[in-house]
Amino acid sequence: MDVSNNIQLNNYVRNDVQPKVDAQPSTQGAVPSAGGELSANAAITQVAEGQMFNGQIVDVQGKDVSILLQGNKTLNAHMAEAMNLNIGDSLTFLVKENTGANVTIKPMPESVGAMKDNVIFGVLEQNGMSPTEKNYQIVDQLMNNNMPVNKETMQKLMQQSYKFPDASMDTLVALNKMNIPVSAESIAQYEQYQANTHQLTGDVARLAQSFESSFTEVLSGLTEPAEITSFTGEVLAAVSDQADLQNISREFEQLAKMTEAETLNNMAQPVKSETAQALPESAVPAAVLGEAAAAADAEMPVQLPETVQAAVHETAERLELPEQNLQGIAKALKEMGASDKTVETVLQKSETPMQLANNINELMKNGESLLPAKTESMVKELLSGDDFKSLLSESIKQKMTLDGKNMEHPEEVNDLYKSMYEKAGKLANAFSNAGGQTGGNLEQAAKGMQERIDFMQNLSNMYGYAQLPVRLDNREMNSDLFVYMNKKRIKENKGDVSALLHLDMDHLGPTDCHVSLHGTTVHTKFYVEDEISARVLDEHMTMLEKAVAENGFTLTNETVLREPSLNSSGNRVVDEMLGNDMEQSVKRYSFDVRT
Repeated sequence: MDVSNNIQLNNYVRNDVQPKVDAQPSTQGAVPSAGGELSANAAITQVAEGQMFNGQIVDVQGKDVSILLQGNKTLNAHMAEAMNLNIGDSLTFLVKENTGANVTIKPMPESVGAMKDNVIFGVLEQNGMSPTEKNYQIVDQLMNNNMPVNKETMQKLMQQSYKFPDASMDTLVALNKMNIPVSAESIAQYEQYQANTHQLTGDVARLAQSFESSFTEVLSGLTEPAEITSFTGEVLAAVSDQADLQNISREFEQLAKMTEAETLNNMAQPVKSETAQALPESAVPAAVLGEAAAAADAEMPVQLPETVQAAVHETAERLELPEQNLQGIAKALKEMGASDKTVETVLQKSETPMQLANNINELMKNGESLLPAKTESMVKELLSGDDFKSLLSESIKQKMTLDGKNMEHPEEVNDLYKSMYEKAGKLANAFSNAGGQTGGNLEQAAKGMQERIDFMQNLSNMYGYAQLPVRLDNREMNSDLFVYMNKKRIKENKGDVSALLHLDMDHLGPTDCHVSLHGTTVHTKFYVEDEISARVLDEHMTMLEKAVAENGFTLTNETVLREPSLNSSGNRVVDEMLGNDMEQSVKRYSFDVRT
């Protein structure tokens, strides 16, 4: 129980409450009776702030509580937050605030602690369990989570605490409450949610980073081009869909024929021009100098023609890839003797980043006639180089995030989870089969991602929750979506929907948006960290209004500053899911969102 919670006294009297107690509670400070004419609620408005008095709980109905005072009068109050108060509890209260019209009282920590101890020790005695520290923690957490306190449950938690000694009792109780199997993996996942380090985008980034180091290590142990392209092909197959497979074999054949025709045509030309044949012997040193100059030019960095530059720029924009990496790949192909047409075809025919990688690997594997200057070292240098690894890394990230421009159907999220799970496993297997020390890092990253998805699946069985790893403006960002569902009221409010969205923004910072729909009216309430962020949202709210109107809805909006809370993780969705009373949380947020 949070003893810092306040109790707001109601401005009405329930005269029908008949306290059923054995003895009248003692008092440290009595509430004035004013000759017995005033009710307890009216009389307490005359009590000064800071004064304390004793009372006994005689009725608890949800958050409404009745407190018996000296003189057999009853105070009727409303708790600001849920508290574990039971009929018969005797407490000492402090008058925290008195405006004359409204009075706020607060249970004193000492009396709350004594009451709590008595209740817990009584429960332990009733169930025949010794009053050890571990047993005390079990009962305390069960009560805090509004769970049944019985011997069977306590013994189950005791066994789990011995099996997982590093897990807190709060974690074990929470997992049992959510019907999530208790394991080392689920404990780790729950604690990451509590610490707000649960983002799928973090798993994607770790997987991509581990991939780059593992890929470099494996290729460093390979020497033959066939081995290099074969392993690269296995890695690409692990993360490629049907639309990503190489699609330029036919183009290779046509380009090879064009290259062969050009070669034959060049061979038919005279080796020397008439001017060269007429050169006197004295001019031979100049010709030698020319050849030396040509050799020097060959060692200079490759300059891409305008047509190839244009193809690089267009492909980078279309596939949302860094242009400098594509330039590096294009220059490497040119150094191998590729024609401008070959480089342009590889870029322009690729419809996805992964297909571009497949096309490049296919060119290294079967494009000898198109790459006359290719050497074994060039193949290895290209496929293990930073530009190609960056292409693969970016391709993996795109495969494991949602395109914010094309999120139209709910099944896209489920399809993404399934794809992420399968691709992570296949990628880990590809590196495991190849061996390598850092391959274990990739396997660990893949396993962590799969465990995250498994845990989210368990959460989704209880709550309308989903993580949305989204790609916006070539950047990956994580969002948490929580749809409020009060199952008792689904039939009554079929048209009402309420959801909470958490976004971690680069410039706005942590941003919560509560969205409620009633009929055709959408109400949004944004919670931000500072006034600058609030002003930015307000200035751009017309864009949201227009988008909502285009879909046949009207919009009302509020933007407020987030109130700091010691108990908050900074992610309101996570706080809601892992809260103590889901039904109560749903009800509160459906009408009045307060952070």
